Amino acid sequence: MRKFIGLLTILLGISSSTTIGQNTQAFLTSALYDAAIWDDNHAAVVGANSLLTTQNQGDSWSRLPINRDNYVGAISEVTIVNSMIGIAIGNDGTILRTADRGVTWSQIPSGTGNEDFYKVQFIDGVGYLVGRYRFDNSGSFIPVLYKSSDLGASWEELPSNISGFAGSNPSFRMYFITESIGYLQVSGDKYMTIDGGITWEQDVISPGTLNIGSMQFLDENTGYAYANTTGNFLVHESLDGGSSWSPLSFTQFSDLFKVEGDKIYYGSSAGAGAGVTKSDLNGGNQQLV
Repeated sequence: MRKFIGLLTILLGISSSTTIGQNTQAFLTSALYDAAIWDDNHAAVVGANSLLTTQNQGDSWSRLPINRDNYVGAISEVTIVNSMIGIAIGNDGTILRTADRGVTWSQIPSGTGNEDFYKVQFIDGVGYLVGRYRFDNSGSFIPVLYKSSDLGASWEELPSNISGFAGSNPSFRMYFITESIGYLQVSGDKYMTIDGGITWEQDVISPGTLNIGSMQFLDENTGYAYANTTGNFLVHESLDGGSSWSPLSFTQFSDLFKVEGDKIYYGSSAGAGAGVTKSDLNGGNQQLV
C-alpha cells in the first residue's frame, strides 16, 4: 500500500517540463493520468504521449521507446492484466501491450486507427475496451467497443445498439462485473449489458441522476462507487449488482478510490483534510494514511 500511495503522489504532483529519473532527459508536456503497479519494483505511468516505467521501486523512471510502425496518439490509461501483462490505450487507435511488467511494449493493431480509446478493463482474463470514432457525417460521435479473449494480444470490434452521442468531449466510464454483465456511462447517459456488450439497455441505474466517477465490486451483487447525485461526490453502495445505489456516510472526496478487503481508500484534493483516507466499508473509523 505504501507503494500505491507513493505512485498516486507522483501522478498528482508531476507537472509540465519535469525531468523524470536519474540521468533521464524525459521531459513531459502535460500531467500524468494513470498508473499500473505489478509489484514493489515494476510499475508504469502514462499521460499525453508519455509512457514512463520503473523497475527499481520508483527510484528512477525511464520514458520508454515504444516499438511501433505507426504513429501512437495521446495515451490516457494503463491497466494490469496479470502478474506480467499490461495494456495501455489512447487516441488514434493506440493499444500498447507489455508481457514483461513494463520493460518492453509493442503496438497491437486496432480497427481503422481513427478511434479514440478511453477505458479498458480485464475481468477473468477477458478484456473490454471502449472509445469513440471521430465525427461521422451527421456530426455525432459513434461509440466503439472492442473485446479481447487472449489477454490483450488481439482485439475484435463488437456490434453495438448504441447509435451515437453528441458533444465534442464526452466522458466515458466502463465497469464490467462479470464477463457478461457490465455498465457503460457516456457523459450523462447510462447503459447496462447482460450479454458481454452486444446489446445495451439505457437508463437502468437508479437514481437516474447518479453520475458515477469510479466503481468497484466485491462480488456480483455488492459494489461501491464514487458518485454524485446532489453536487457532492460521495461513496455509494449497491447490493443488487449496480442497478440501484445509496449514499454512505463519507466525507466529500476526489476521484481517487480503491476497495481493498474490508477497507476503502479515498482521497480529498482540498481543505485541511487533503490526502488519502482509509475507512471501514460503512464509512466508520476514518483516518488519514
